[in-house]
Amino acid sequence: MVEEVVRWLIRGGSCKEEFGSTCKGLPADNEYEGKQYCVLHFPSVDKDLDEFKEAIEKKLKDKDFDFRGVYFPDKQSLASLLPNATFEGEASFSNATFKERAIFSDATFEGEASFFYATFEGEASFSNAIFKERAIFWSLRTFPQTFLSFRAAVIEKPERLSFHSTILRPSWFIDVDAQKFDFSDVEWFRLPDGDELELEKEIEAFDGGSGKVPTPSSLRKLQKACRKLMDNAEENRDYATANEFHYWSMELLRKEGWRELGLIGTLYWVLSGYGERPRRAFLVLVGMGTLFAILYMLVAGSIDHIGEAFLYSLAAMVRLTGVPAMAPLTKLLQPSEPGLFQLLVTAEGILGPLQIALLALAVRRRVMR
Repeated sequence: MVEEVVRWLIRGGSCKEEFGSTCKGLPADNEYEGKQYCVLHFPSVDKDLDEFKEAIEKKLKDKDFDFRGVYFPDKQSLASLLPNATFEGEASFSNATFKERAIFSDATFEGEASFFYATFEGEASFSNAIFKERAIFWSLRTFPQTFLSFRAAVIEKPERLSFHSTILRPSWFIDVDAQKFDFSDVEWFRLPDGDELELEKEIEAFDGGSGKVPTPSSLRKLQKACRKLMDNAEENRDYATANEFHYWSMELLRKEGWRELGLIGTLYWVLSGYGERPRRAFLVLVGMGTLFAILYMLVAGSIDHIGEAFLYSLAAMVRLTGVPAMAPLTKLLQPSEPGLFQLLVTAEGILGPLQIALLALAVRRRVMR
């Protein structure tokens, strides 16, 4: 099936012209679109598999790990090379295209590992891999269904693991400390097709798209990854990204259960989105002022002074009701038995400044840091 084919095709052109050192000694006796290829570079699923495997085994026996431009006709032939492999020198997968799974699990990269312009269409696993030197993941090409896993990878020099000019997802960094990784010109909250990356979709992708209710353990792992990425963004003064990771981490904590977040944390979420949503904080403030204005009119037993009620609510919110200029409004609204009225004024005098402070904090985190 074409869907099951794994292609590793770095650049176009015949092997004679560009990859002579990769297939030295092999005859270029396979024709494709008017060009001649050896069995390694022949870009077709119809190549002689026995001859192909024999050529691959000979390269491995000779410790020749130059696979530039090689076209792997089935996923098993490629998968057999990568897991548990040890790359003693530089390992370059620049411009490589992985149609399905690329399994680098438990591989050891002793020298530089480079993935310039690599394309990952399916799953790419670097779980338990060991990176001893520099690792470069620049300008990766990914898709909405792509899933990269660095779970439990050992990064001996984390500041030398770099991701530049690419789209990444937080779930790819589960169970690995990404706090010191180099992220530059990285997009976290958008999918390659341009759609916004939603937290619920990220949870679903991390759980393998099972559609089941996520377990507290999986939520906790993703939350920890977001925390590490938040710390990384903070250290690099990328505050907008740090703020969003903070929001995601708090949301994941809330999704674990009400008790995990607590009453104060829940109110913090409702009133201002954990201090990260100024629009929400503003709308809550407007709603609070409107609610108290309505209550003032109900207690006064009259709706004839609606404008005065809103003005008085605003004054109470900013604690100006004791100013002499507000006395006429007080006379208009205050009933003969002012007990409940004064209770409302006191309540708004407490809640209003608190919400204003939450709004100011959210605005500060969004635009001033």
